[in-house]
Amino acid sequence: MSWILPPDQRVESPNISKGRAGVLLDTLVIHYAVDGDNSERGESDQQAFSATTPSVDAYDVARLFSRRPRGASAHFVVGRDGSMAQLCELDDTAWHAGGGALPDEGTGPLRKPRPWLMNRRSIGIELCNAGWAWERVGIPAEQTVKAAHPARPRKLRRWEAYPDRLMASLRHLASSIRPHFNEDGPVFVLGHEDVVNRDTLGKKYGGKVDPGPAFDWSAIRWREAGYTPIYYDYDRKRWEERPC
Repeated sequence: MSWILPPDQRVESPNISKGRAGVLLDTLVIHYAVDGDNSERGESDQQAFSATTPSVDAYDVARLFSRRPRGASAHFVVGRDGSMAQLCELDDTAWHAGGGALPDEGTGPLRKPRPWLMNRRSIGIELCNAGWAWERVGIPAEQTVKAAHPARPRKLRRWEAYPDRLMASLRHLASSIRPHFNEDGPVFVLGHEDVVNRDTLGKKYGGKVDPGPAFDWSAIRWREAGYTPIYYDYDRKRWEERPC
């Protein structure tokens, strides 16, 4: 059993594959989730996480990924208020990285992806954040920052900022799950934007934009926590170590 969070912070998702099919777990992928499912809450829903969170921020997103028609999931959700939820065991494969790919060594040039492999080798964490869709979900402008995504460096737009409470919980969670990764080599951490490709041949990358330019990678001391931060260089068309 590899549940990190207690039972009152678990929302199990059917959108997983049991086990890892013999693939070594060596990658942590950071996402953001724009929307959650806040409909039809029952009394038990309202009571969930009551011991640890002042809101249902993480729970609404976890509920969304617990719906079978969604066809996607993650291992964890972290809320704006620092709340956390776990959707499946770390030994199981969450469907969060799609047809993304990385070289076996984490860094290096483009290669033809094997769609199932990225999920098998990784743990996925969803952060409650609206990204560039902040207006659609009612985020105040003062809680946004103006920045350009590396995939479109000439296009400035506003992105929802990541609050300190969320980053503190992510820092704690990343440290807590690190012992569950492969110990025979490096463990990589990167964004969803760095692994998802637009076509099955792996010729184009950058189909996703999360966690986006508002996410401060340097706010967490990844290397001290045992991770190697990497990113996709859109100009050189290869993965590099992140200088943070």
